Amino acid sequence: MKNKAVSRKILTVSLLMAIVLSLSACNLIVKDPEVDARQVIVSVNGEEVLKDRFTQYYNNAYNQEYAMQQLYQQYGMVQQISVDADAVLEDTAAAVARDLVMRQKGKELGLDAFTGSEEAEIQAAADGRFKDLLAQIKDEFFPETKLSDEELDTALRGKAAELNITMDDIVETERNSKLYEKLKEYATRQLTVSDEEIQADFDQNVENAKASYESDLSAYGNAVNGGQTVYYAPAGYRFIKQILVKLDQDDQDAISALKAEMAPLQEALDEAQAAVDAFGAEDVQEATDAETSRPSLLDLENTLNEAQANYDAKKAELTAREAAAYAAILPRANEAYAKAVAEGADFDALIDEYNDDAGQPAQGYAVFKDFTGFDEAFMKPAMALENIGDVAEPSQGIYGYYIVQYAADIPEGSVALDTVRESIHEKLLTAKQDAAFVETGDQWVAEADIKTFTDRMKD
Repeated sequence: MKNKAVSRKILTVSLLMAIVLSLSACNLIVKDPEVDARQVIVSVNGEEVLKDRFTQYYNNAYNQEYAMQQLYQQYGMVQQISVDADAVLEDTAAAVARDLVMRQKGKELGLDAFTGSEEAEIQAAADGRFKDLLAQIKDEFFPETKLSDEELDTALRGKAAELNITMDDIVETERNSKLYEKLKEYATRQLTVSDEEIQADFDQNVENAKASYESDLSAYGNAVNGGQTVYYAPAGYRFIKQILVKLDQDDQDAISALKAEMAPLQEALDEAQAAVDAFGAEDVQEATDAETSRPSLLDLENTLNEAQANYDAKKAELTAREAAAYAAILPRANEAYAKAVAEGADFDALIDEYNDDAGQPAQGYAVFKDFTGFDEAFMKPAMALENIGDVAEPSQGIYGYYIVQYAADIPEGSVALDTVRESIHEKLLTAKQDAAFVETGDQWVAEADIKTFTDRMKD
C-alpha cells in the first residue's frame, strides 16, 4: 500500500499537470475533432469506449506515471524523467478493457443492483473522497486564502470543476469499487483455510521469529511494544508497567528552548578552545607576511573565557529551570509511589489515576536488560526489580518521573496457537482471495471478445 503522504503528492502533481498534459500528452493532430472523438479505441463484447473518453483515461495514466517519476527523481531514484508513452497507451487500453469485462460480468451476475444500504455506503464514500480532494486543492491552490468559508467553498468547487473533478465521476468510481467488492466475494465464496494450513504457517512464523531474534534481540520488544503480532518470545524479557508523571508542557517547552540556545554556545566554546589549542602548533608559529594580523594568545584566551562564561550562564539557567520543573511534579510522583507500595495497592488503578503516558500498552512494555530506545531512568529501575509486583521509587528521567512495576515475566518459547489463529486465518484467506480474484478476472478477460485500436490515438 502506498504511503499517504506520497499518494497526496502524486495527486497534487497530477492536478497541476492535468490541463497541460490533456492538451499535449498525446500530440494528436486532428482535422475534424467531432469525428475523431467518436473513433472506437476499445471494444469489449460490442461495448465501445470512444476516443474522447479513452483520452481522459490515458491522460490520467500518463499524469500518474509522470508524477511518480518526478517523485523518484526528487529522491535520486531516476536521473531524468522518461515516460514511455506507447507503454502507457497499451497498459491503459488493457486496463480499460479489463474494467469493462469486470463490469459486464457484474451486470450479468446481477451484482450491479445495489441495496439501499450499499447505495448509502457509496454516497458516503464519495462525499468523503470529494471532501479530501477539496482539501488538497485548498492546500495547493489556496494555501493562505483570506476568503470566507462560503467563498472558499465556491472557489474550491470551481477549481475542482476546472480540473474535471466532478462528484458524478467520484460516485461512479465508488460504485465501481463496490461492484468489484461484490465480484470478489462471488469469485472467492467457496475458498477456505484448513487447520493444517494454519498450523504450517504458524510453525514457519515461529522459526522465522527465532532466527530474527537471534541476530537482533531487541526486535521482539520493538514488535510487542509496537502492537505487532509475535509468534515467539526469546529468553530474558519481562513486562514493565509504569506511572509517568510528566513535566508540565510549558516547562518542557522552556527546557527544550534553552537546550536549543545552548547548541551554538557549545559550538562557539569548542571553536574557541580549538583556536587556543592550535596556537602553539608548528604551522601557526611559522613566520609569514600575515603574522602581525594573527590574534595573540591572550586574545584567543579572552575569547575562550567569554565563550565559557556564556555557556556556563546558559547552563546554569537550564539547570535552574529543570530543577524547578522537576520539583513541581515531585509531590505528585511521591504520592503515586506511596499509594503503589501500600498494602493491597492496585497498580492498574493508579495508572488510570496518575499515568501521563497515553501510549503504554495494557500489559506494559516488553524489555530486557540490554533493550535500547528507552530512557535509562526507566530501564535501570525496571531491570533492578527482583520480584513480580515490586515497584521502584520515582526515577527522574527525560519526560518526568517514572514509577515502574515489575508486572510479569515473558516465558521463552512460542505463543499459543489459539492467540494468533484468527490473524493467521485472515491473512491466508485474504491471500487466497486476492490470487483467486486475479485468476478469475484473467479467465473472464480471456473469454471476452476484446478489440483495441490504440493506433487511432496517434492519428
